[in-house]
Amino acid sequence: MYPRLPEMNKLSKYRISRNEIGRGAFSKVYVAIHIKTNTKTAMKIVKLKNLEKSFYQLCINEVSLLKSIKSPHVLQYIDSFITYDSLHLTTEFIDGPDLAERIQVAREKGKFFSERTVWYLFHQICAGLKDLHEHRILHRGF
Repeated sequence: MYPRLPEMNKLSKYRISRNEIGRGAFSKVYVAIHIKTNTKTAMKIVKLKNLEKSFYQLCINEVSLLKSIKSPHVLQYIDSFITYDSLHLTTEFIDGPDLAERIQVAREKGKFFSERTVWYLFHQICAGLKDLHEHRILHRGF
């Protein structure tokens, strides 16, 4: 139904947890352990069944873009492949809460980030955006 990526079946190299760590409109993200290296990764699984071809092409473009970016401020691409009706995209796993979760916890405790922390986070975000823009990528995830 859809064109295949060059790498076909690499799923057996990973042990995927049942706990979902993220979700999008057409995808779910799980922790996956690379069996040979025992490395934790994040595996995004996009169900291709009933997916419009234009959205499928966006997914393939995402894989190509991630492959091309080498930056300490952007999640690093590890692997991608298609099995049956799913696209699997594997990136490095970042352990711990994301920024939104950290903000929520601080709010619940009635605390604020220090000015130093805000500047540090701002610098990290800007550095990541700069790296994306150098690859002519516009990030709309905010």
